Amino acid sequence: MLSCLRSLLWSQSCPDRPGKKVVSGVLVLLALAFLAPSSAWATTFLRWTQSSGSGMASGATLSNGSFVNQYDEATATNTILSQGLVEQVRDGVVEQTVDYRVSLYSNSALFYNESDDLTNNAFVIHDDGQADWYTAIRGSGTAALLFEFFAIGSAFGTPEAVSLSLTSPHRQPDGVDPLADEVKRLHFNEVYDVQILGPSGVPMRSFTDDYNQLQQGIAPGAGADFSLGWGQPGFGNDTNGDGNLDVGEALFTFDLSAGEGFLISRSSDNGKRSALGITAEGFFGGTQPIPEPSTALLLGLGLAALGVRRRQTL
Repeated sequence: MLSCLRSLLWSQSCPDRPGKKVVSGVLVLLALAFLAPSSAWATTFLRWTQSSGSGMASGATLSNGSFVNQYDEATATNTILSQGLVEQVRDGVVEQTVDYRVSLYSNSALFYNESDDLTNNAFVIHDDGQADWYTAIRGSGTAALLFEFFAIGSAFGTPEAVSLSLTSPHRQPDGVDPLADEVKRLHFNEVYDVQILGPSGVPMRSFTDDYNQLQQGIAPGAGADFSLGWGQPGFGNDTNGDGNLDVGEALFTFDLSAGEGFLISRSSDNGKRSALGITAEGFFGGTQPIPEPSTALLLGLGLAALGVRRRQTL
């Protein structure tokens, strides 16, 4: 059996033994079976580690294990809400590490001084390293954050490019603040504008949206490159059938090409409470299956077996 297998691999002749056809057939079948999508998927995300932040109005920084960095209408623009380092993690391996800084760019007509104030307007980093932005604006309100990235050890002086993906929030507000309500719906009229900053090239975006949950063709706001908005009723994965895109039903990523900075804003959309997850998926291959080594090996063996059988037939 070993001599036949060796012959198959090295394209040598092999005496016609009863087991030879069985070996070739088994190898081919195994190779074909493993051509199905592998269960090993590329998993990519940004892991945020805060070194300092604005914290909460009470002076505390942590709530239920999450770093909460609040702002309200009285917070000065350009206030640094959070800074530290962020890692691009792919399949458990850190591929890129940069310093980050998140600053308040715009804040007007906000909802605050309510019972769930901790999560009405805040940039939050959870204990698993995932980041969310919670916003609560009035009809004419605006909220905007500036995300900037820098080379490690440059004292926030040397910009470095990073790619971002926007998703539904990683954690509901009531998981951070027990007094908060969940963000139950992502309303059709909630729109986020995105401007990609820096010299890294022409801004690009892609998205995964298997359930048609994103609006297509939204005209970006003034100065913005792209706009993200939720789909109208009729989207897929409406598990409770209420015609609303509930956070638990939202399955999409809005993927942005590399930039040294990103200005993300929400303005005059007649919504109230909303939330976004800030991570990285699409441009890093976060939804692409990767072949396991055994798959490639079996495929090679199967093709070699087919080649040997063909030569012997001729």
